[in-house]
Amino acid sequence: RALYNNLENDENMAMACDQAVRYVKKSDWKGNLQKENEIKASLFEVLKDEKKVENIFAIVKKQSEY
Repeated sequence: RALYNNLENDENMAMACDQAVRYVKKSDWKGNLQKENEIKASLFEVLKDEKKVENIFAIVKKQSEY
């Protein structure tokens, strides 16, 4: 829901970001710069905007489901 709210209520974009994160995330990724950068790269493929990637990544990092 947080992704949806921060992506201008674009359900398809929120789902694409969720899938991108779930596909590339590895265990214990939070706090590991290399693993975090892999997730950011995956988000960039979806969002095509560095500012949006940083914004969405900050939200993802706070979510316990990831």
